[in-house]
Amino acid sequence: MLSLSPSDTDELEIQELTDEDYDQVSRIFRASFKEDTYPLEDLKTSWDYRSPPDSLGFFAGPHMIGFVLASFHKKNGSNMYIDYIALDTSYRGMGLGSRLMSRLIEKCYKEGGSIHLYPERGSLHAWYERFGFYKTAKNYFVFHSHGTRRQKVAHTALGLEPSAQMVRRLPRIEIKNYANSEPMALHRSYGLI
Repeated sequence: MLSLSPSDTDELEIQELTDEDYDQVSRIFRASFKEDTYPLEDLKTSWDYRSPPDSLGFFAGPHMIGFVLASFHKKNGSNMYIDYIALDTSYRGMGLGSRLMSRLIEKCYKEGGSIHLYPERGSLHAWYERFGFYKTAKNYFVFHSHGTRRQKVAHTALGLEPSAQMVRRLPRIEIKNYANSEPMALHRSYGLI
């Protein structure tokens, strides 16, 4: 096993997962999740339907020490679903999971989307809440990039800045001014998504 000190964690690389990484993902998955609750077939399904640019691995040289599998459903194009996030048990508590999550949050925020997940353990709820996730009535956790009052507080706490890309505007609508038969322009702006 590779051994790291906390100072070595700055040298780790976050990379997109490739098909060659499946065996290492499977190894960490089996060590992190109970087989009777999360069978290996579930991992395979998530792997097959993952979003490659958003499914990431943490690497120390050629050794993977953590991963996140994410997907997007066709019905909800901008909603990312984190199927699994796991770190090798030897590397927990070093801030590595936080680095992975921060990268996903930043990307989601810049693209105006949201992230949905079901934490495996209740002990992780506070960890997700630190990243601006909140528990919904249906017991899943969600992070939104739109500027609701609750989310604006989380965005500010995370140091996220609104960008010009995040302002969504409706297309220009022309309506007819029947008093003088000239078209008028009507614009609506929805602010931050």
